[in-house]
Amino acid sequence: MGLATLNIYTNDQNISYWEIMEAKELEVEPLRESWNFYKVKKDNTILKIKLVLVRLFQEETTNPDGSPMIGFLVSPVIGAIPDTQSRGQIPKTAENNLDFEKISDEGSEYKILTDGTIISFVPHIAQIRRDGTLDMHGDPMYSAQVQPLATFKKPN
Repeated sequence: MGLATLNIYTNDQNISYWEIMEAKELEVEPLRESWNFYKVKKDNTILKIKLVLVRLFQEETTNPDGSPMIGFLVSPVIGAIPDTQSRGQIPKTAENNLDFEKISDEGSEYKILTDGTIISFVPHIAQIRRDGTLDMHGDPMYSAQVQPLATFKKPN
């Protein structure tokens, strides 16, 4: 399972979580919420990960360069598709730092309704772990440490 991430984009290193809670929440329109696929090399399991924007904030003050201070809450959705050849043979033990390769990495994209800015998120996978437990189908459960990488594109 992934954990929701609150990121605060600012040049001010002294901003606190509580300050961002005073910020104005921005409305967005989802443009794309794509699955991103990763292959676990050890057992050929395919992990699919989607980043979903839960909340977007803008602080009233700006960074020294004039750019807005933006915060967001993103939650990863993670699923595993076991290789049919490996099904039933994958160890039921926990294992950290599994090697993986990226198959596709399209990310998610949203339009901020107030000014038309496009915010895009792609997942950065720090670690994939087999949890040592089985799902209701008898397949191993996996988790991933996912950090959303954000880019902003202002309208012309």
